[in-house]
Amino acid sequence: MSVGRKAGTSEARAHEEQFDVFFDRLPKEFIFERELLRSRLWRSPEKWELAHEAH
Repeated sequence: MSVGRKAGTSEARAHEEQFDVFFDRLPKEFIFERELLRSRLWRSPEKWELAHEAH
């Protein structure tokens, strides 16, 4: 499975719209998690893949 930074950023923006709607009812930790996600996306490579698990 691979994930692109552009797709991740688009997904985060979609979440942002919902956060704006429910802002006053969300636990503050949700806001912190959103900021951490933004930071991870900003630092991520253009496209990354999950490591294959050895069984």
